[in-house]
Amino acid sequence: NGEEFLIAKGGRGGKGNVHYKSSTRQAPRFAQKGKEGQKITVNLELKILADVGLVGLPNVGKSTLISVISKAKPKIANYHFTTLDPNLGVVKIDKERSFIVADIPGLIEGANEGLGLGHDFLKHVQRCKILVHLVDISGFEGRNPIEDFELINKELELFDENLANKYQIIALNKSDLDLNENYKKFEEKFSEKYKIFRISAATTNGIKELIDEVSNVLYSFDDEQYNLDEEVDEDYLDEFYDMSVASDELNFEIEEGIYVCSGYRIDKLLEKVNLDDYDSRMYFERNLREMGVFDKFREMGIQEGDLVAIGDIVFDYYE
Repeated sequence: NGEEFLIAKGGRGGKGNVHYKSSTRQAPRFAQKGKEGQKITVNLELKILADVGLVGLPNVGKSTLISVISKAKPKIANYHFTTLDPNLGVVKIDKERSFIVADIPGLIEGANEGLGLGHDFLKHVQRCKILVHLVDISGFEGRNPIEDFELINKELELFDENLANKYQIIALNKSDLDLNENYKKFEEKFSEKYKIFRISAATTNGIKELIDEVSNVLYSFDDEQYNLDEEVDEDYLDEFYDMSVASDELNFEIEEGIYVCSGYRIDKLLEKVNLDDYDSRMYFERNLREMGVFDKFREMGIQEGDLVAIGDIVFDYYE
């Protein structure tokens, strides 16, 4: 709120006719044009702002979980990519405390390169304060929960190194279907680094404990730790603005009998003049003489009546 960012630089003001007032010219009609500002095409991309991001492979139960802990009503079905857009839900802890959860549609291997729904949704994870990583611990689809967990973390890291460092809480979902006790191997490998909860979004077992932990983590850290400001390199503004910077050299050539003069200084001069005004035309001609434009044309053999092109202005040459 209130943040400002310079997307494009404005132009510089010209000089009004009063600037050219003198003892002999009390009411000059000549005024110098201003310099145009930048014209730039900008793509604005929304990143959903949520406290908690639910991440995991497709069909691990993220939509079911968010429907249980909030009033969000996502589309839920037993097939991959049921969720095509992020779902937001507000989880109320008590009268004063609540947090926002974003259900990030299922990621797959290669998501960081745009495979599946990859790039469409990984950007939203960047805005989350902490992540709840859902893993299907049941193994019903013949997958290895440990490999699934490591795959998603690798995709997060490849997309943005900062994502790999976000605080993660692991939720082993579908634990009521974990007939082979897959959770034991998982906890043995990751329990020292992560808080792990066995839950069932379908039966709500373990949900309260998970939410309590998420709430405690969110409210135990200072807001400074969740600084979401992204560093933006504004150097491109200067590069863009000065891309025609140039050389004081003028280019002279003859094209189809027309004597042409072009260059950065010519472009800047044309921006300042109004050729419909007599005083402005005199200013224009005087500057061309001072730049040596007419001297160069004479060296090139120009004759009276020949055509001259200065920028996009074409006129007859007369001494």
